[in-house]
Amino acid sequence: MYKVFIVDDEMVVRVGLKSFVDWESLGYLFAGEAGNGEDALVACKEIKPDVVLVDLKMPKMDGMEFIKALLLEQPDVKIVILSCVDEFDILQQALRLGIKDYFLKLSFSPEQLAKILKKLKNELDLQSKNQIAAIEKLESLKDVAIARENFFKNLIAVQTDKIPPSSDSQISINSETCKNAFILLISKDLRFEDPAAKVLGSSSRKFTIINLISEILSKDFKCDVMEIKTDIFMAICGSDEEIDFKMVYGNVNEIQNSLLRIMNYSVSIAVNLSCNCCENFYHAYQQCTRALQQKFYEGHKSIIFYDGERDSAEENKNFTPPRDIESKVQHELEYFEFDKARQIVLDIIDQTAKDRNWVPVNFKKYFPEIINSWYRMYRHLNPDFTAGADISNPYLHMEYLDTIGDLRQWFLEYVSSIEILVREWIKTSKVKTEIELAKKYIEDNYNKNININHVAGLVGYNSSYFSHLFKKETGEGFSDYLSRVRLNNAFKLLRETSYNIYQISEMVGYNDVAYFRKQFTHFHHKSPSKCRESE
Repeated sequence: MYKVFIVDDEMVVRVGLKSFVDWESLGYLFAGEAGNGEDALVACKEIKPDVVLVDLKMPKMDGMEFIKALLLEQPDVKIVILSCVDEFDILQQALRLGIKDYFLKLSFSPEQLAKILKKLKNELDLQSKNQIAAIEKLESLKDVAIARENFFKNLIAVQTDKIPPSSDSQISINSETCKNAFILLISKDLRFEDPAAKVLGSSSRKFTIINLISEILSKDFKCDVMEIKTDIFMAICGSDEEIDFKMVYGNVNEIQNSLLRIMNYSVSIAVNLSCNCCENFYHAYQQCTRALQQKFYEGHKSIIFYDGERDSAEENKNFTPPRDIESKVQHELEYFEFDKARQIVLDIIDQTAKDRNWVPVNFKKYFPEIINSWYRMYRHLNPDFTAGADISNPYLHMEYLDTIGDLRQWFLEYVSSIEILVREWIKTSKVKTEIELAKKYIEDNYNKNININHVAGLVGYNSSYFSHLFKKETGEGFSDYLSRVRLNNAFKLLRETSYNIYQISEMVGYNDVAYFRKQFTHFHHKSPSKCRESE
């Protein structure tokens, strides 16, 4: 049954309509009523009626405002005007909006309304039938598209070269009878997507993309288009004429622009014109796949034509990365030289982008080994830390980094997140207390042969981390601080005692009097002798 809703500010009209019409016998269900346009609009959003009977003159929101607002939300709803004789001008405006019918309240009869409702029911029945037919047709087309997709996926899986006739009577390969055929691979530009937040495309979006690509290509070629992996589409295109490069490029460029303009869907496209892909399907597919990998260097929205010479050179690449890169990065991180460690890796990325001396897939395998140093550093400092996969497993991200530019951007964000964790941990640890203990120890033992390894061990840190913390908390390095304490005490001894310079040198921790004289003069801007003379 179809739902009816009544909107009229006169209760007697609403009661009369409800009471004098046999709704069920006409194929309707009375779904609700309202006395003004505002209340009616709220109710209709929830009820979603098929037919609305509405008065034109009402408080709060009149009939015309209500009709316009309702049609914006429910454009298929059927509206019948409840009119008075003096509303002809307003009625004309309403009819221009597509109102289905009207009747005069003053001459109301159940038979007249029943006649209108029967006519609307016929329209609703036809509309429903057409919708069902459209859905069935769409499902049928989807079934064919899915069957074709599975057919080609199977050819790829079993590495078939010559495209055989399909055993499924539903599938016809449009390009298989053509003298010449070529292959396209259309890949979404992921643009540095977070794998944890990645949302797979809906079925409707997928078929919209397939239809759009097909519509463009079919103007010049016989074609079959299907999705072979999530967000990677393949097109097999054929022609009895010689394949024209400019025509292909024009089609490919139009695909890119149309997908971006209509669907905000950016793609890169690889094209293989090197052989008839119907006769050498798997071979052509593999070549096109390797061409598509060059998007790593070419960037987003790239168009890459398969180049046999470049492909041979790629296969022969056996680039070996410098062995000491990881140790260099590790060394800088041990001393918390984040900028230097980061620059080592950035130099590798930038040089690789320039030289293109890596097969992209191999570079993606190697790269996480370098940057794991940041995570290992933090785990060493804070063994109790439990990281999510986005931090602990950089390998997880490599699949979603389309280009070397994406990889560079992600690297900077990744190491920045680790460095923030390190700094936050330093803030929340008992650093200040431990540094104060270290300073107290230096002030009590400056006359002894002490060094950073010894003092760091006393407060429970390795020397490199302690050096970083000490400088951060005091504003000067450990050696500078120790020298300052020794030399200030030497100045005091020179002024207040009669010990000779050699004795004072030993008393403040210097075994080499010549070195002591040099350090003292540099720090106090006068020699020990001058200092004593000016007493």
